[in-house]
Amino acid sequence: MADMLITDLVAVKSITLVERAKLNLALDELKLAKSPFVDKASAVKLGKGLSATHMLTGAITVLGTKMRIDARVLDVQSGEVVQGKQV
Repeated sequence: MADMLITDLVAVKSITLVERAKLNLALDELKLAKSPFVDKASAVKLGKGLSATHMLTGAITVLGTKMRIDARVLDVQSGEVVQGKQV
């Protein structure tokens, strides 16, 4: 699911995606790689370290035959949730 989202976002010309290798190095540096969750404070710190302006975070939950996707866009400077969606 995450790969499908990345593929779709690459097509958006106004977005510059950070490559996974660079993200993984930053995650290791912040010792978040073992955690399945990125909280608001960690996301802001990680985004600043990558020189990002915004960060997309969220979760995919599957229960039986149902799937729920929660996504949030964070402003890296303020940590504010700029937009959130649930599908």
